[in-house]
Amino acid sequence: MGVDEASNGGWRWDKTNDDGRGMDGEHGSDGGTPENESKNREPDDSNEHLKSATQLHAAGVQFNVSSSKCTLDISFIKPKLEIPCLHIYDDTEVIFRNVMVLEIYQYPNKTLICDYVLLMDYLINTSEDAELLVEKKIITSRLGSNQQVASLFNRLGRNIVKGINDKKLKGLVQALNAYYDTP
Repeated sequence: MGVDEASNGGWRWDKTNDDGRGMDGEHGSDGGTPENESKNREPDDSNEHLKSATQLHAAGVQFNVSSSKCTLDISFIKPKLEIPCLHIYDDTEVIFRNVMVLEIYQYPNKTLICDYVLLMDYLINTSEDAELLVEKKIITSRLGSNQQVASLFNRLGRNIVKGINDKKLKGLVQALNAYYDTP
């Protein structure tokens, strides 16, 4: 999985590993046990956090739906944040939860879905944040309300205690925060 600094001051996060392998590449030989997780993950001393979608939008970030079919193809090229469409159904939370557990126990260095969920949890704090992403067609939901979408990501995000694992996705968060902080 990698994030590349774009030539025009942006960041792009995609599903390939830093060495070019896809998500199905090898993920290490430690067995991915929770005991080994702390030595495999980078220490999260950054306490990174991202402003919500409505706060970023008010600061000038333009939210656009990406044409990519890969959920992980996220890019920020000032001032545009492109995120592929996510379709949310009644069983989405269960699916995310199961994949998150699999990642944490089997692939602690490549927690792609956990990182994605945490990014979405940062962006979606309220029903207004969810509404913005629904209006921009980044999210389609069958849950019934934007508040349910916000609650889904807020519940999922509570279970991620280590923060964003991928150092390059952290760069995307830092780039968005820097854009937010620029007058």
